[in-house]
This record gives sequence, C-alpha cells and structure tokens, in this order.
Amino acid sequence: MYYGITPQKQTGNLNKSVSEYISFIEINPKSYFSISEQRDNNLFNSDPYIKNNSVSQEKRGLSADELLDRMWTKGAYNVRVEVSTSLEEQAYVVLIPLTPDQIWNFNIESSRRHSTWFRHSKYTYKIDPNRFTSKKVFPDNMVSLGKWDISEEALFRYVKICEEDVSQERTEVETYDMSKALKENFNGTGKVGVGLNVGIVKVDGGNTWSTTVDKSTTEKITKSITTKRSETSDFLGKGRIYFYDPIVDDIKSGACHLHTYSTGSVTFGITAK
Repeated sequence: MYYGITPQKQTGNLNKSVSEYISFIEINPKSYFSISEQRDNNLFNSDPYIKNNSVSQEKRGLSADELLDRMWTKGAYNVRVEVSTSLEEQAYVVLIPLTPDQIWNFNIESSRRHSTWFRHSKYTYKIDPNRFTSKKVFPDNMVSLGKWDISEEALFRYVKICEEDVSQERTEVETYDMSKALKENFNGTGKVGVGLNVGIVKVDGGNTWSTTVDKSTTEKITKSITTKRSETSDFLGKGRIYFYDPIVDDIKSGACHLHTYSTGSVTFGITAK
C-alpha cells in the first residue's frame, strides 16, 4: 500500500501521499452502562440515556424516530480516539459524535392490544439495554490518522478510545514501548525491499498478506506521550496497530473481510488511501 510492493515486485518507493483512516468502529452494547452515567439538566453536558423503558400509543404504532424521541434523552456520545506515535510528544486526537441509534440495534420488544367496541387498539414498546446488539459505524467523514512513514516512525501506533464527558481537564503521561526499523533498511530514495523483513513478507493465495518483523533490522525505543482530556471521561480500552498488519484479512465470494482491532469495548478497522 505504501511502497507498491507485490509478489511480482519485491521493492518499492515510499508513496508519501498515502494516509490511514478509521474505516469503521463498533461499540460493545455493554458499554451503555458505563458511558451513559453523566446525567445533567443541561443536555449539552449530559450523555444520552434511556428516560422511559416502556412507552405506549393508542390507535397506531410508533415509528423508529418517535420511539427514539420518547425513550431517549437528546444528545450524542462523544467518542474520542487518541493515537500515539513515536514522532509526536502529544497524542493525536479525533472526536466522533455518535447518537445511540447509530451505535446499537435496540431490539425493542413490541406488543399490541387489539381494539374492541369499548376501547382503542394500543401499542406498547419496551427497551432493555441487555438486549442491544452492536452496529458497525462507518463515519460519514473518514477519520484520518495521518501518514505513516516507517523510515522515520516506529512500526507500532497505540490507539486509546474514550467516551468524553464534560468536566475538569487533566493531563496524563504514558510511556510506550515501540520498535523502529533501522535506517540501513532504506536507501536515499526511501526504497525498501521485502527481503529486509520490515513488513510485508508473504502472500497467501494471492489475497492475504501475512507478515513478520526481523528483530535484526529493528531497534527498541520508548516514547512518553502526553494527553489532555476531561478527568471523568469513560475509558473504553486501548490497542496497538502494527504498520505491517493487512487491511484485508481475506476475500471470499467477492466480499472483503477487513482486518479488525479491539480495545476490549470497541472494535475498529483501518484503511489507507
């Protein structure tokens, strides 16, 4: 992707116009109980939460939008993605506002009482967070994680995800272990070869790239990263992205299966273009 290396072309030059993006995120439904805890009379300071577990309507059923309005408070979750690299002293931060219906299928339980001569029909709906299932969210505007030049940057990036609340800001400093490709792996034009084992090294069936890192061509480094965020933000876990991870794990029946990462509470995919 970055170097144009293929099974037929074993070396390539760095394409500095390529950037990485979050292609989708998926939030575990159990996270509702942790990220909906900030409840304020000022809706701008409040997380969305279920205000009515059961609602009813006579004569006709309710639409999905009507149910959302009657069951939930207004607002969106502010999903905060923090990317730590070896090049920067501070984490790169991306904010993704998402409403509850974008994140989860509610699987609302519905029932209908039939009408008689003496009463109208009545529709009743019940919502239970334990019945939620997750959705893959594909952001309308692709979330850029920036360019990744392994002639300068380490082979790992760390991603931390939170749901940001409104509160006093605090500063966090975290130290990460990383591996960096040695300068000898690159010539003056930024060309790299698969024989150096800094990344892409094997093709399986022409579709799947699997990779290794040769320790003799890398060096260990540590990096302290500073992040400022609100102190009551809800931590949703962290994970590590490897430069040499595939974007597509496999292609079956014409469908691409994207490589995924997990922080424990959030699953996400990466693409590059």
